[in-house]
Amino acid sequence: MLRICCLSLLLVGMVQIYAVRASMTQSLSNASAADIKRRKEAFKVAAKLLTKRGVPFNPNLLNEFDWRERLAPTFALMSELRATQRVPDALSGVFIADVVLFPERVKLQGDTVILARQLAPEDENVDVTIEGDHALFIFTIGDPPKIFGTKNQRGLVGKITVETSGPCLLKGQAWLFLHKYISCNGIGEWTYR
Repeated sequence: MLRICCLSLLLVGMVQIYAVRASMTQSLSNASAADIKRRKEAFKVAAKLLTKRGVPFNPNLLNEFDWRERLAPTFALMSELRATQRVPDALSGVFIADVVLFPERVKLQGDTVILARQLAPEDENVDVTIEGDHALFIFTIGDPPKIFGTKNQRGLVGKITVETSGPCLLKGQAWLFLHKYISCNGIGEWTYR
């Protein structure tokens, strides 16, 4: 009986993963040539910031569909991805960490790239709002089974809302976006793998 139950859960999980991948692939194939060009142009901002920071990988790989798998060996060697980092109220530049902790309200003071395994509010804040007139690129690389939305120290699940007039890229955990734990209201909401 236990084996049947576990097998059922495994099959349900596989179907859900397949459905997410299929919907993400379909949304990418429906993108117009103009959308793809706009996304590539906007991504140049992130690539420039990451190159200036001196990351040990080609930033353009983050724009690939299988970026997490391709960069996993490099991520495993990056000491920054084993630390927790609190972001300031005014955000600009590159933030790389295992866990990135946000205050309740964050103002984008410049173009920003975040590469993290997990995003979470600091202290007791459950919902985080990030706003400003600059580009924001968030790449989450954590394992989906270990992250359930954003969790504070007491395990409360909240959401991150981004309000920007600049390009906005949220990439890495499709199910976070599908379940509305994180959303972006900017020039582009790119919520694929």
